[in-house]
Amino acid sequence: MTTLKKDLIRQFAAMTSLETMKDSRLVLLTPAGMIVGTAIPKEEADPNVASMTKVTSELARGYYKENRLPTDAPLENNDGFFMLKNVLLQSGGTTAQIPFLVVFFDQVIAVSIIGGE
Repeated sequence: MTTLKKDLIRQFAAMTSLETMKDSRLVLLTPAGMIVGTAIPKEEADPNVASMTKVTSELARGYYKENRLPTDAPLENNDGFFMLKNVLLQSGGTTAQIPFLVVFFDQVIAVSIIGGE
């Protein structure tokens, strides 16, 4: 069973891929600050982002395999992760542009969507 927070984040991310919301971005509040980014579709057009997505997924599968865990095994203190592209990270007075970011579900405090700007 998934957590409510995880499900809401996934649903908000999915909404940003709808044609009527295609210019929207996901907004996440975390202990590190605010993260604004775009959910990565399964068929990512940018080869660099697609490559990082593939590598990240393979590393996660490798972790499970190396530790002899079923890929769907729940791990203590691990609610999983998701990936964003074209990320803006605002923390304190600093703003950073990041092309690709792995976000762990357990670090998200709040989620929203903003229109394309």
